[in-house]
Amino acid sequence: MFDVSTFAPTAANLWAVIESYGIDPNALFKEEDLEISFPIDANKRISYQKFDRVRARVAEVSGDEAIGLLTGKYMHPSHLGALGYAWLASRSLRIALKRWQRFIRVVNSGARLGMVEHNGLMELEMAIDLPSANVAVRDDAACAAITKLMRYNYGPDLKPSFVTLKRPRPADTTPWSAYYGCDIEFEARRNEIHIALDLLDATLPSANPHLARLNEELVIQYLDLLDCEDFSGRVHYEIVQHLPCGHIDQGMVAEALHITPRTLRRRLQSQGLTFKSLLDDVRRELADQFIIDSNLTVTEISFMLGFSEASSFTRAFRNWNGCPPSQAREMALAQK
Repeated sequence: MFDVSTFAPTAANLWAVIESYGIDPNALFKEEDLEISFPIDANKRISYQKFDRVRARVAEVSGDEAIGLLTGKYMHPSHLGALGYAWLASRSLRIALKRWQRFIRVVNSGARLGMVEHNGLMELEMAIDLPSANVAVRDDAACAAITKLMRYNYGPDLKPSFVTLKRPRPADTTPWSAYYGCDIEFEARRNEIHIALDLLDATLPSANPHLARLNEELVIQYLDLLDCEDFSGRVHYEIVQHLPCGHIDQGMVAEALHITPRTLRRRLQSQGLTFKSLLDDVRRELADQFIIDSNLTVTEISFMLGFSEASSFTRAFRNWNGCPPSQAREMALAQK
């Protein structure tokens, strides 16, 4: 099964979060066969799925619904390598965020940042279109981290105008209100942080354009290497994005990656892969996640995975798992 990668030094942040609960981080990372040694090699990447499961396990062991916010508390730009230093040296928050938007796949090759201006505000959408062992905690962590990074540049008093979170409304909303210092809408359609434009465009005292450019060049070099090593990851991500369209082929994905279908086919073959095998892996991975959500019908799942008919999805699911979707759902719910 395909796995998206994460920038290894970000594990230092999760390590600090785990330690804050008096839990041994090494033990939890080893449960996922992740060996973390300090200082963490900035050229190393680790499995997103394994990293995500460690974070979910911490949430389970600690019993703290607000654990994702601690990612912000312990976030430091050094956890992001050259991208973090380019962020710190940016002339304004707008420029820093544009850098983040451009280079976010250094941190997580399946993440994206949307930026839209509306009514005097910049709407920052934090999105990771990947399955998670605990979506609420993962998304809390992403939103808390970008907020803390902005405070590193602008100052600790920076407050969003308001925040919208997809996560279920927690029993106690106090930690979220205290962290963001503004109104928060839970169970929203998107994870968004709304920032006033005057805050975004203010010149920052830490601005150092020369240092920012030097570190940005390092980020670009890193991404060039990553693109060679993680090409299948980029294809995987584009497949996930295009699945709901109802029809997907390698031509669509090649266009999204700004290459020809022939180049796509050749580069996958060099890794012992085919477009069809990746497509099947993505569909199977997502099907296993979606089938345990009783709010989704089999027909809805079929279309979300790009099948033209529910019967086609049912046949594929039976081939993958040896049973129809309805039976797999019953078995999953019985284990809860």
